[in-house]
Amino acid sequence: MALAEVKTVFASAARTATPTAVTLDVNRYEELALFIDCTVDPAAASVLVTVSQINPVSGTKTDLLVANALASVSQQVLYIGPSIVASANVAANAVLGTRLEIKAVHTDGDSITYSVTAVLR
Repeated sequence: MALAEVKTVFASAARTATPTAVTLDVNRYEELALFIDCTVDPAAASVLVTVSQINPVSGTKTDLLVANALASVSQQVLYIGPSIVASANVAANAVLGTRLEIKAVHTDGDSITYSVTAVLR
């Protein structure tokens, strides 16, 4: 069994706008667990996290998993891998490929504090 690697995608911070998407090199991994942790949401802001696979030749992106919007202090874990049982907005049965893009889209300009951490195995 391969060792797991932990990567910070978005460090915990208060944000009022969509941050720049992060690309992860996942070539040697089979599974992803993505931990989304919203710790402060004073104005009912909302953020929507999406995981997309990047085509290694063309660079085009295909969404693998779109999380439920986080609109309150809460936690969510997303799972992607070839042995994962698919479940809408939570888990995708898919091969990771070579690169993934993680984006966190804000639905308004209100402040929301969250972090996103990837565990690759």
